[in-house]
Amino acid sequence: MLKVLVILYIYSITFNIFIFREILLKNSIWVKIDLSENDLLKYRDNADIVKQTALQIIKDFGLFGLSIEFPSDIKYAYPELSKQLNAQVFELLHSSNTKLLSLLYQIDIPEKAIQQKASAEPDRPLSEVVTELIFLRELKKVLTRLYFKEHGI
Repeated sequence: MLKVLVILYIYSITFNIFIFREILLKNSIWVKIDLSENDLLKYRDNADIVKQTALQIIKDFGLFGLSIEFPSDIKYAYPELSKQLNAQVFELLHSSNTKLLSLLYQIDIPEKAIQQKASAEPDRPLSEVVTELIFLRELKKVLTRLYFKEHGI
């Protein structure tokens, strides 16, 4: 009897996943939100997107007691944010590896991504590599959120 219940339960889960997948495919969600790094970089000059990204960064860094301030002049927001992020990441790399790893986990940046990017750019300081990955990941979160909001999903 228990074996039959387990089989029915597994069948139910599989069916629900199939239905959910079909709904997502019908709405073409899979393809539209998969942005490459080059696609993301074009948003650096969009004031609203940069502001939302900055707010996401401020929120995530704030969870770990790290302060990032939004620049007063939106025209220079991206370089100023990069400078602040780089300073925080540099400090964490040299003082609190555990805190940095927790922050990267919160933001959803795997160590493997850092290793790949760092090995592809060996002459670049690690703090700059991590800073860029943080900005790109936070930007992708913002764009994904906007996409789902626009499509009422």
